[in-house]
Amino acid sequence: MTEDRLYSVTLQKLRIFAAVARERSFTRAADAMYLSSPTISEEVKSLESIIGLRLLYRSRGRRLIELTEAGEILLRSYDEVSQSLAEAGKALNAIKRIGRGTVAFGADVMFGTYLLPVVYDTFCRTHPGISVHVEVDHRLHILDSLARGRLDIAVTLDPNEEAGLVKYPLVPCYIVPIGPVGHRLAGPTPAPFKELARERLLLVDRSTYLRRALERMADEEGTSLNVVMELGTISALIQAVLNGLGVTVLSTLTAAAELPSGRLCVLQIQGFPISMSWFIVHPPHQLSASAQALKAHLLHFRDTFKDLSFHPCPT
Repeated sequence: MTEDRLYSVTLQKLRIFAAVARERSFTRAADAMYLSSPTISEEVKSLESIIGLRLLYRSRGRRLIELTEAGEILLRSYDEVSQSLAEAGKALNAIKRIGRGTVAFGADVMFGTYLLPVVYDTFCRTHPGISVHVEVDHRLHILDSLARGRLDIAVTLDPNEEAGLVKYPLVPCYIVPIGPVGHRLAGPTPAPFKELARERLLLVDRSTYLRRALERMADEEGTSLNVVMELGTISALIQAVLNGLGVTVLSTLTAAAELPSGRLCVLQIQGFPISMSWFIVHPPHQLSASAQALKAHLLHFRDTFKDLSFHPCPT
């Protein structure tokens, strides 16, 4: 069958046929490909023999060669193959270009603590020539570093109001209130938000999207938050809760990692979990090849992140 015979056709034969088809002349095709006219003619004849169909013919009274119906089909197919090969060449060249380089990456505290380790090691092993400088800090500090050009790319929670940043959704984040085991709000019936507002609230980041979300909930309930302490790290926050200094709100990812210790529990409060999202963010200018590679690597792990973080109501 013709389709079986096509598998034995070399790319060089197709290139010669395409040159003849476009030039409408064996002589001009030979000049374009730096081959002799007899060689061009023999290659086209060989191609027609393999396929079992005539591809070219010369009309009487005309000097130019014309394509048969089969020739038109084959030329279109060659063009598609040629375009695919060109795109593959660009992709392969991009891989070569990112063989070596550096990228400055930032992440907010929760992502940097619990999800970044999942991808950091595999990225470094996949791209051993790329040095990754990591900054894990509060969301506002990360966004400021992006604006000042100290970071190339980052992951942070809901940068919706940040003008001038390009963002790509990465993974959902669910926020729940956390307290020590035996806390009065541990359940089983969800308590009104006002009960949480009466508690001594510990937070990890000043003026964050999460802080504003909590303040909106408080406004809707006609109350205010009783924030008594702001700490620099999640580990310090958890330790403060364990020491009886108050309660906090953390991602379900964090909660899932800490609850098995038996020292913390999820507080049952109406309106929780709060649904948020982590985004990949970067300035609008063209990313370096190294930063593009890291961005692609993060997006590749999107489903893995979802599996790890999707715990809307841990127990």
